Amino acid sequence: MKIPRSLGLGLLGAALIPLGCQDSNSVAGPEGGGRRTYSISGTVASGENPIGGARVELVSQGVAASTNFYGEYNLVGVPEGTVLLTVSASGYEKATRRVTVGPNAYDVDFDLAAVETGPRGSSPPPRAPD
Repeated sequence: MKIPRSLGLGLLGAALIPLGCQDSNSVAGPEGGGRRTYSISGTVASGENPIGGARVELVSQGVAASTNFYGEYNLVGVPEGTVLLTVSASGYEKATRRVTVGPNAYDVDFDLAAVETGPRGSSPPPRAPD
């Protein structure tokens, strides 16, 4: 089910970060000798259904974001080079993707598969004898 963006979001709508990747021109260090950082944006969904509250993170970089109600995210402070993105959400399989980041726009979308679970309180089927 796609959720129309024309629905009023109240205060949530005002807090949304614009999507799109851009060079944030971050420079670290007192001498300005740091490296540039960029942003990666995209959506997390399961088929046509956006997944709000999913966690998108750069492995071993300390950069992470959560998706909004529409499944959208925006990671900022992404260093130039090849990075590994992981996405996790309760009830869905974890996904990983390798992305090479530079001065281009990066829109990385994820389509997560739902985790199959049995009825609550059920035990796994018995093992066949060896």
